[in-house]
Amino acid sequence: MVTIQIFCEAAVMLVAPWFINKIGAKRGLQMFAAILVVRVLGSALVTTTEALIAWRLLAAIEMPLMLVSVMKYITRVFDVRISATAYMLGFGVAKSLGVAAFSLPFGAAYDSIGFANTYLVMTGVIVTVTVIASFLMRDDRSLRAPGEDEELDLDLDPAVAALVPADSTVTAGIVDRDALENGFDRRYSLVRAR
Repeated sequence: MVTIQIFCEAAVMLVAPWFINKIGAKRGLQMFAAILVVRVLGSALVTTTEALIAWRLLAAIEMPLMLVSVMKYITRVFDVRISATAYMLGFGVAKSLGVAAFSLPFGAAYDSIGFANTYLVMTGVIVTVTVIASFLMRDDRSLRAPGEDEELDLDLDPAVAALVPADSTVTAGIVDRDALENGFDRRYSLVRAR
């Protein structure tokens, strides 16, 4: 079952960037939280092992949404120069602190109120955190990370431009044989002499 989940995650990861660009990173994180709520709530209510294992496959949708949304949100909202720091502190450290803070109480709850009731409490915590985060997070749909939706700049590097004859044009294609014989390098495949 884990193998199936991994292949499903890979398939969802292929379309997740396109999907998150359409709905926005904040909405992607909200969708991740909604799927997480369904998965945790279902884990509390499902009664058979087989159904619980199958229910776990929701993580194949949930994880790519979370990963892509977090990275998109950080690069759109924070200055690019601090995006790695924001990721490490805002996501990495917060995740670790969350695991440390909730492990003991939820572990004790397993012993005192049982598995199903503990998962119901977890669902409540997830919903509460999601609602609070929805109010605190900025809508990122109008924001763009550097490099998103920009025109491609096809200006040649000055060193390369010096090699291109004045009557040359930049076109999509392969450098023709004459151009190669005249000293053009294969790396500059967008240059074709007339």
